[in-house]
Formats: sequence, structure tokens, C-alpha cells
Amino acid sequence: MLYERSKQLGLSLLATIFVVLGMSGIILAQRDHDKSSHKTEKNSESSKSSGSSKSSGSSKSSGSRQNSNNGSSNSQQTRTRQSHERRQVHQEQNYRKQQENARRIEIKNEKNQQKLEKKRAEDLSRQEKKQRLHQERLNQYNQHWNNWQNIQKERESNLQREHRDFYRRHHHHYCDELRRDQHKLLKARFYDNYYDNYRYNRGGNYYYTSQYGSLMLRQALEKGYEEGYLAGQADRNDGWSFDYQNSYGFQDAAYGYDSYYVSLSEYNYYFREGFRRGYEDGYYGRYNYGSYSHGRYSILGSIIGSILDIALY
Repeated sequence: MLYERSKQLGLSLLATIFVVLGMSGIILAQRDHDKSSHKTEKNSESSKSSGSSKSSGSSKSSGSRQNSNNGSSNSQQTRTRQSHERRQVHQEQNYRKQQENARRIEIKNEKNQQKLEKKRAEDLSRQEKKQRLHQERLNQYNQHWNNWQNIQKERESNLQREHRDFYRRHHHHYCDELRRDQHKLLKARFYDNYYDNYRYNRGGNYYYTSQYGSLMLRQALEKGYEEGYLAGQADRNDGWSFDYQNSYGFQDAAYGYDSYYVSLSEYNYYFREGFRRGYEDGYYGRYNYGSYSHGRYSILGSIIGSILDIALY
């Protein structure tokens, strides 16, 4: 009985051992299967990771190239835009410069036109002034001429009564010259397109005349000296006293006045300045103020300069 029970316990223990071993084998197999599955999964993940890395690297490389291309495109667009902007700015600057130049030219033309109109007005005013001056001088001379004609016969009678034969011959010569001057004046043309660009000082005051006027004033001194010399010589030959102020030539002082570029009064003044010096030389038979050459008595240039201080201004 005991034996059978021991035998049954042994069989039961052995069965238990077999069960335990079977379970252990199952567990170990399951572990191996899990390990294998884990390795497979890990390898798969590694493959995936590698593939993903490769794919990512490829994508990144492709993205870099695309970014590079995009950057180049953007840079080119920026340069194109900047170039366009620079051209636009340059065009605007050129346009403004053209507008400014056109405005300056327009302003300059306006000023030139204003100057031209002003000059025309001044020229017209100057011409009108010259014409009025010409008429005034013509009237002045005509009045002087009429007065001379009225007293000429009286002078002739006085010289004849005083037996001043030398001076009477000189007086005839003087009257003939006056008549010739009067005919020249009747035919003379008055040019008003000249400028009073000569200045001279007389008695502390400045006076202005043209080049023609300056020549007439010099002529007044020259004619005055020559006629004064002949008048002084005639008075000496007649035995008449030294008296140039009562000489008809000195009183008249119009010989050689054959144009209207200076007033008769101005011509008279310089004629008398030459006359009194010529009269002194002629009366005393000397040449302190002039000289004799080729049949003419001429005043010295230095004397003219001391009397007539005239120059361009």
C-alpha cells in the first residue's frame, strides 16, 4: 500500500517535472522568438532609418540645390530690379536736367529779349534826342548866320574908315570861308548812330561828345590859331594896337564849323582859345604856340593837349 502510494507520488513528481520542463522550453522558445522578432524589427528600423537618412540626405541635397537655384534667381531678380531702378533714377535726373536747362535757356532768352527791347527803346530815345539836338544846333547856327550878315556891312565900313587895309583883306578871306562853311552845313548829313564816348574837362566840369565831336573841337583850336595868327599879323602891318578881343574873327569864332556834332557855343570857346594864342604869335612875329609849314600856321600838339583834355572813357 505504502509502496503503491510512493509509486504514485514518484509518478506525480515526475509528471510535474516534465510539465515544468515543458513550460521552460516553451518560455525559452518564446524568448528566442521574441529576440528574433526584436532583431528583425531593429534591422527593419535600421533599414528604414538608413533609407530615411539616405532619403533625407537626398532630399536635403536636392533642397540645397533648389535653394541655391532659388537664391541665384532671387539675386538676379534683385540685380535686375536695382539696375532698372538706377536707370529710372538716371532718366529722371536727365529729365530734370533737361527741364532745368530748358528753363535756363527760356529765362536767358527772356532776358535777352528784354535787353533787346530796352536797347531799342534807348536807341529810339537816343535817336530822337540826337534829332532834337541837331535841330537845336541848326537853329542856333542859322540865328548866328543871320546876325553875322546883318553886321558884316557895318564891319566892312569900319575897316574902310579906319584905313586898315591889311585887316580888311584878311576879313574878306574870313567872310569867304564862313560862306563856304554855311554851304557845307546846308548839305551836311547828320548821323545819329554815334556814341558820346569821349569826355573832356573844361572849367572843372566834364562834358561828353563823340569821336566826330572830338575832331571838331580839335579843328576849332587849329582854325582859331591860324585865323588868329593872320589877324595879329594884319593888325601889326596896319600899325594897329594889340587887341585880339576886338578882332572880328575872335568875336565871331565860327570859322570851320561845318557840322553839328558839337554845339556852336562849344566850338566858339575852343576857337577863341586857339585864336588868342595865334594872334599873339602873329602880332609879335614868333612861334611860341605853333609853327609854320607848307604855307599854313599850325598850333602845336602839346598846346592842344594843354587846352583840350579829351579822351575815351
